[in-house]
Amino acid sequence: MAKKKHLQVILGLSMLAGITGSFFLKNQKVQAPTLSTKSKFIGSWKGHFINQSTETILEISPKMEFFLNNLPIEGHLLKQSSSKLIFEDHYGYQLIFTLTSNDTLDLYDDAEEKIYALQRVVANQIENES
Repeated sequence: MAKKKHLQVILGLSMLAGITGSFFLKNQKVQAPTLSTKSKFIGSWKGHFINQSTETILEISPKMEFFLNNLPIEGHLLKQSSSKLIFEDHYGYQLIFTLTSNDTLDLYDDAEEKIYALQRVVANQIENES
């Protein structure tokens, strides 16, 4: 008789846990991001870098390839989140890209120990500046 009661208690607790868990998951609404993690960074960005009088264009491709004034930056992507990319160049220095808004990006250059503010470039802005 004690075994039967013990089994009923275990079954009851198991059912309660299952119902509670499914209720919690149902009420927990996960919003899909409007842009994928990578697509927030993809595109062209412009800014002034150290010792340069003209604007520099940084491009990030859909394959997460990085270009500075159309020249590839050798290295690889270390980490990514919804607001940050960490890229390590072939010298071992890190470039940390942090989105501050949809149109602005901070770039921390580990080699120079500087932060640069970059603005998203719209396609026709590049054509007009060329």
